[in-house]
Amino acid sequence: MALLIPKQSNTEVFISALLILIPLAETLSFETLWGLQWHSPLMMSQLGSFLLIIKCILLSQGLMLLSRAELKDTVSKLLRYAWLLPKAALVLVGVGQLMFVLIGVIWLVIGPGAKHFHFEREIGSQTIYIRNSDPGAFGSAYYHYYFKCPKAYGFYELNYIGQSNWLGDFTLTLKNTSLMAQPTGSNMSKSATLPVTSEMRCNAS
Repeated sequence: MALLIPKQSNTEVFISALLILIPLAETLSFETLWGLQWHSPLMMSQLGSFLLIIKCILLSQGLMLLSRAELKDTVSKLLRYAWLLPKAALVLVGVGQLMFVLIGVIWLVIGPGAKHFHFEREIGSQTIYIRNSDPGAFGSAYYHYYFKCPKAYGFYELNYIGQSNWLGDFTLTLKNTSLMAQPTGSNMSKSATLPVTSEMRCNAS
């Protein structure tokens, strides 16, 4: 008895591949929208959170298109039909991505939120962006400091200054050659002084 293979148009396979591989490419870049820098790091982080929902939708649609081929018998059919291998790979990639994206969505609900990791301070004509790299119980927390330089059409550029230990609440003082982060209140953390050069600063346009 001949083995019947479900028919599926090349267009459906192509569309499902796009729906699965485009989110994968964006995820593998490890930065929101391949490193796009628009408005502020906080906004890009919030946009990345929104993209998790979009990825869930795209991946679900891609897997639904592939399911029309009744791929539950793929393992046995692979022995005789090598052309099913790309479809099987797409299913594995899609399901794997969907699992990780769903974990990200859960983190959006139970996590501390983007404002815990991204904040800015205005000092004169300069904007200092601070990224809080806080792994929780898995390691030490650090602050990373940048000059956030505005570009045309709402884009921006980050010029790295340096890092310090986690300081809690603190004030910033920018001098000609240094940036000082001073803990406030009952915080007993040590202050941090980072060297600043003219190349780091944002040049007035």
